[in-house]
Amino acid sequence: MSTLKRFIESAAVLAALCLLLSASAQSPSHSCQSISLGQYASFSFCLPSNATSTQGPSYQADYAGGRDVGASFFINGSAASLDLLYPCRIEENLTRTQIISALKTYDSHLSQAFYSPDEAEVSGKNAVFGSYESGSFVAFQPSANTVAALFFSSDVGRSTQAELLGNLDLVINETTTPLTPNYCSQINSTSAGNGSMASMPSSSSVSQPMTIISQAPMQPQQAFFRGMGPSSESRMARIEAALESLNSAREASQEKLGQAKENLGGQKGATKERLGQAKENLAGQSESILVEIGASRERMLSSSEATKERLGAAMEGLKS
Repeated sequence: MSTLKRFIESAAVLAALCLLLSASAQSPSHSCQSISLGQYASFSFCLPSNATSTQGPSYQADYAGGRDVGASFFINGSAASLDLLYPCRIEENLTRTQIISALKTYDSHLSQAFYSPDEAEVSGKNAVFGSYESGSFVAFQPSANTVAALFFSSDVGRSTQAELLGNLDLVINETTTPLTPNYCSQINSTSAGNGSMASMPSSSSVSQPMTIISQAPMQPQQAFFRGMGPSSESRMARIEAALESLNSAREASQEKLGQAKENLGGQKGATKERLGQAKENLAGQSESILVEIGASRERMLSSSEATKERLGAAMEGLKS
């Protein structure tokens, strides 16, 4: 069986699983994760409770035909990401062919991908499923101005992908966009203006450094998914540098925390010692008080006996 045929069959199964699993988000056997894309969007998904999900960095980057806002995350230690593409030219209701074109403009490596011919949906939107050497992906149009693409490394299983996609909730803030007024001017000036996806300039004409929006703690064994975007190597270098800085900051924080714990432990020891001394002092004072009470009692008893004797003698004298 050819690679293409195997992929088409597995993509069809994945699409069917997405429909079957779409009602499981509220199940007690599932746990959910929410991830923010800054001011632009947020998304959440649910997975079986025996699966673990960890958030990675979120980021913003340029590509040849627009801008990309995304976030990485890890499922059982395997890498995935959601990229929200803001093309400079986009129609309100993209066809399947136009979604594929938007993906290829975003990342030229996706021109070599396999695309499933089967119709599918994600979050009620028409979706395109694809696969390439290092993983798989699905893309759809969640709003009039965006294309969403989810990338999964090859070790994220089909059933896990189906669970995530069937329980995906992507919320777009349509009042804001990363496309600044002058960003698309070159593309707009070269557009044919015929409503189709415009031809885009080379990535070097709009390329700018990648911006890390936020960082999240990551386990050392979790390798960031490398199959995203036309400049994945340079983007990875920037992300890894940011993560190295984050790890250094975490190590410094842990060292400070350890020192604070040591100081607290010393303070606890001194406090415990002072408390023990205070208890000993209190015990000594209590013993002295008891001795004094005993002596006072003895004096009271002696005084009482003397009084009784004097009273007896007086009564005898009265009788005589």
